[in-house]
Amino acid sequence: MAGGESGRARLLGVFAAALCAVAAAVAAPLDEWRSGVTQTRLLADNDGPTAYEQAQQLLASLPAEATPVDRARVLNLLARTEIHLALTKPATQHAEEALQIATAAGDRASQAESEINLSLTAINEGRIDRLVETTTHSLALLDGIQRPELLAESMLRTSVMYRRIGQIDESVTLAMQSLDIAQRSGNSLALVYAHHGIAIAYDQSGRLAEAVEQYELMRRHAHAAGSKVLEAYALLGLAGMAVQQGDTNGGVAMARQSIAMFESTRTPANLAIAYYTLAYNLRKQGRIDEAFAEVNRAVGIYEEKPHRIGMWFALRIRGELHEARGERSAAQADAERGYALAGGIDAPYYRAESARRLAQLAAAAGDYKRAYTLTTEANEMQARSAVERACISLASVVSV
Repeated sequence: MAGGESGRARLLGVFAAALCAVAAAVAAPLDEWRSGVTQTRLLADNDGPTAYEQAQQLLASLPAEATPVDRARVLNLLARTEIHLALTKPATQHAEEALQIATAAGDRASQAESEINLSLTAINEGRIDRLVETTTHSLALLDGIQRPELLAESMLRTSVMYRRIGQIDESVTLAMQSLDIAQRSGNSLALVYAHHGIAIAYDQSGRLAEAVEQYELMRRHAHAAGSKVLEAYALLGLAGMAVQQGDTNGGVAMARQSIAMFESTRTPANLAIAYYTLAYNLRKQGRIDEAFAEVNRAVGIYEEKPHRIGMWFALRIRGELHEARGERSAAQADAERGYALAGGIDAPYYRAESARRLAQLAAAAGDYKRAYTLTTEANEMQARSAVERACISLASVVSV
């Protein structure tokens, strides 16, 4: 009897060992796959096209034992690589698919990540209403979730959204809260996003010395986090501060350094922003032809990879450069094109600014009737923009 029990015990031991071996064999590929997702997310900020290829491969090789959360995670990764490459439509599709899966699985972190991705594609599409919805929802989803880097990015996106719609106090408050949370977490990526938010607040308040300090901290933490894209954005911010402080040569040199970093990451969405930012700084120095060459690079990217708001800004800068070069018909063409683009952006601010620009050109050409009509339109759009900001502010309070 004792021998029989001993034999059964040995068999059970062998069976248990076999089950453990099978479980380990199953877990190992899934663990390796998950590690690949993590590594590719970091790669996305350093080599966009390679990360895009790897994200596609990870989606295609999703292990059979993977969970719905794993699928949502890799779809969000793919969406982020597509955002860097200015592939707006597929990025939106993949982020929306990830959101549906994560919602069904009850995974709030993945839902929030999807909403952050959708907030970025909303900017590309000029959908300010969607931007407001996605940023505020991402922030709500992360309440109580221990993902400091995700929370900090969500707070940055929401803070910038508030600034876009003119809610400056809300923007600054959220940026300060983000910095406090990031400092307590000690997470490098969280600190990058938090210092970026504070830098923007100081920059746009004219407190340049404080802004420089924040951009330097952003740059240091971006380097520690291994994100070349974020480090380049910190450099671009420092370049703007240098120009405003009178160090024009230093500012341009730093801007070109940031462009070289963006070029090494091969991420056109970021490059276009850097090109027209450099053009703006060069124009302020009176270096018209150099500025014209840089802004044309940005326009070239947007011609191939549509981005309504980005193209609107680039055309505005280029139109002013055309005017400075005495190219009035080209300046008029860019202004008309910007006005048409503004009509497809659901924010009155862009329509108001475009109408005001066309009014200036009409007045310069002696067409005072059209100038008056466009000025009236600009004032109406500006008033509507103020009303919409107030409505959004009220909606934010009610939602809390």
